[in-house]
Amino acid sequence: MRQSSWVAIAGAAALMGVGATGAAGFNTLLGSHEKMVRQNTVAHEDHLRFAQTPQDIADEVMARQLVALPGSADYSTKGVSFAFARPQVLDFVERLGHDYHVACGQPMLITSLVRPISRQPRNASPLSVHPAGMAVDLHVPDQPACRAWLVKQLLTYASYNVLDVTEEKHPHHLHVAVFPMAYLAWAAKQPARPGTGRPEAGRSASTAGPATAGVAAPGVSQLDVGRTLEALATTLLLLGTGLALTRPIRARLALRRSQEEDAPRSDGPPPIV
Repeated sequence: MRQSSWVAIAGAAALMGVGATGAAGFNTLLGSHEKMVRQNTVAHEDHLRFAQTPQDIADEVMARQLVALPGSADYSTKGVSFAFARPQVLDFVERLGHDYHVACGQPMLITSLVRPISRQPRNASPLSVHPAGMAVDLHVPDQPACRAWLVKQLLTYASYNVLDVTEEKHPHHLHVAVFPMAYLAWAAKQPARPGTGRPEAGRSASTAGPATAGVAAPGVSQLDVGRTLEALATTLLLLGTGLALTRPIRARLALRRSQEEDAPRSDGPPPIV
C-alpha cells in the first residue's frame, strides 16, 4: 500500500476515534498521535510537496509554492534557518502577528518554519508537516498575559478547524499546523483590509466566525508575497546553499560516468550499487 493511502486511512480512523466530540477533540494544547496523523493527512490531501533537501525548498520558492517571511513590525523570523512557508501561513502570521502586536506591544517571535527532512531534529516525528511548509513554531511569551492571549487566540482558530496547535516542551514552543485550503476558505469570509483587498488583519480571531463550505478561496496573488529586498536576498542565499549542496553530487555522477566509459565491456549483468 502506498504511504499516502496509508496516511489517508489512518487519518480517517483517527478522526472516527474522536467520536461525538468531533473537531473539538483537537481543540487543546496537548499533543497526540491523532493530531500528527490529521496534519499529515491534510498535507497529502492538499497535495503539498514534502521537501527532502534545501534544494527542494529552493525549487518550491522558485515555483512560488513557498514564500518568504522576512519579518515586520508585527513578527520576527530572526534566526530561522529557512524563513519560508506556504502563502496561507504567511497570511496567518501577518493576521495573528498584527493582533499580537496590538495586544502585547511587541512583535510575535517565530522560531521555525519549513524544514527539509534532511535537517529535521532528531526528535522530530516522521509525520511532521514542517517539510510541507504548512507549520510554524511560535516562541512562548515570557509575560503571562501575552502567553494567555496567544494561547486563547490559537485555540479559537483551532475551534474553527483551520489549524492544529500543540505545546511542545523540548524545546518549549507552540507548534501550529495551518490547514491551507480550510484556512483560505475561512480567510475569504473576513472583511478586506483597506486598500489591499486582503482579509482584515486587525480583526481578532475571537470575533470572526468559522468558514462555511462553498466559499471561493482567494488566489495566491492576493496574499502579496515576497514584498521586500530582504526576502529576495534570503531566496538567493537559499538557492546558493542548494546549489552548493548539489555540486558534490554532480561531481560524483560525472566521475562515475567517466569510470564506466573507461571500464572494459562485459556481457554479464551490471553491478548493484
